[in-house]
Amino acid sequence: WRNIFNSIADGIAIIDKNFNITKINTGFVELFGFPEEKIIGKKCYEIIHKKDCPEEGCLFLKAIKTKKSEHMEFFSPNIRKYLSIISSPIFKKGEITKTVHVIRDITERKKMEISLEKSKLAFFNMLKDLHEAHEKLRVTYEKVKEADKVKSAILTNVSHELKTPLTIALGMIDIAMDEKNDEERKNMLIKAKKSLLRQLKIIEDLIGLAQIEKGEFIRTISFIRLDEIIEECIRELKEKATEKEIKIIASLTPIRVSVDRVEIKHAILNLLDNAIKFNKKGGKI
Repeated sequence: WRNIFNSIADGIAIIDKNFNITKINTGFVELFGFPEEKIIGKKCYEIIHKKDCPEEGCLFLKAIKTKKSEHMEFFSPNIRKYLSIISSPIFKKGEITKTVHVIRDITERKKMEISLEKSKLAFFNMLKDLHEAHEKLRVTYEKVKEADKVKSAILTNVSHELKTPLTIALGMIDIAMDEKNDEERKNMLIKAKKSLLRQLKIIEDLIGLAQIEKGEFIRTISFIRLDEIIEECIRELKEKATEKEIKIIASLTPIRVSVDRVEIKHAILNLLDNAIKFNKKGGKI
């Protein structure tokens, strides 16, 4: 039986009820790297687990308690290998007298499992990154679509805004050319000029917007009288307000601010223009 015992590749150890190793095969010696004389008589937990006492969840004690074969896998710090152990009780007259430990080196298998787990984790992380990238692309695409809608709406509105004052100006000029009364001709030309100035303002706003987008916009900051700018804007839009019977009420006190004069005037003009445009007839600003 000794030859058969030693021919088994797995490490085999016979352990008595006091944790003492009583017999081992050649596979056990080769696995743990100690000569047989330094193993026989030693406690199993000293050789296998490199411990001074049985550790929690001891397979030997579990097999004694359940009276059946028990299995576990663990890393042995003594030989720095992953091991698979099956502990089976040996009975004599119905009593357990010994256990047989069959120990197999599963280090390569464990390394493959760990590598596979890392690859799986890396794969799932890659899928997560792809999902996040896809979501970002989707959000960006939706923003681009929305921007295109806004751009189309702006272009439609701008086309209308550019065409309207030009149409009015051309109509006034045509009428003025046929008008015999000098005073009426002058009024027609003044209206044409105002329409063209309105168109010029729209074009200047578009140019300013383009400069901002390109990062080419340069502000000229200086100290100005804000109340004077407001009064200037009210004068320019007074006729438009009068046409809708809208009254502009302003109670201004002198105040000096440090701003870009052209831009602050544009901003105030736009605010007043919208206030007139969306106000009711006979309203107040």
